[in-house]
Amino acid sequence: MHRRITPAVTVKYEGRKLKEDTDYSLTYSDNIKAGKGKVTVEGSGVFGGSVSVEFNIARKKITPAVKLSKASFTWNGKAQTPGVTVKDGGVVLKKNSDYTVTYAKGRKNTGTYAVTVSLKGNYTGSKKVTFTIVPKGTGFTRAAGSKKAVTLTWARQKTKMPKVITGYQIQYSLRKDFKSGNKAVNVGGYTKTARKISGLAAKRTYYFRVRTYMKTGGKTYYSSWSKVKAARTK
Repeated sequence: MHRRITPAVTVKYEGRKLKEDTDYSLTYSDNIKAGKGKVTVEGSGVFGGSVSVEFNIARKKITPAVKLSKASFTWNGKAQTPGVTVKDGGVVLKKNSDYTVTYAKGRKNTGTYAVTVSLKGNYTGSKKVTFTIVPKGTGFTRAAGSKKAVTLTWARQKTKMPKVITGYQIQYSLRKDFKSGNKAVNVGGYTKTARKISGLAAKRTYYFRVRTYMKTGGKTYYSSWSKVKAARTK
């Protein structure tokens, strides 16, 4: 709310409607912020004297557009606090003047966390958005092709997170960009470090990538994908 509020004014004398800029002039004050505004009517021409009248400026009720500086973090044992940008249309609002931000407690372990923006000053309303913390990833150490199969090994996730990961997910495809024809297999247990993928076509190059996953709070959280590893079957 940055524009000046200038409500229309009607001025009468003995039942006759007077003309602005001929019979009187108007001066507005305190008419930007929510609260009480004031308009002063100053007589001109054959009319003299002045009078001031207050009017109410209500807080603007909006559902703000809220954007986090980052929507997903990789676990590192530290509390995550993404930055917040709040807008009313194309107007960027000011923290502490136009709104306050409340972060959910904790924000260290894998999971989903809320950020609540509460408007104040000239505005009223609120908006809640969320961000996630995902587990750390891993990467392949070897990919060995055999007859219509490939045996993969990867580095075990050793990070001492408060809760160990649930397992690993391997995705493979004949396309390096993984845009189609993808298949995936889950390997349960954080101690597992190898898997043989069978039933593949002979003498073809396959591409593989791996990520960790953790089930917590009724949801499954995935790390980012590893670098792609290629292997050719026999």
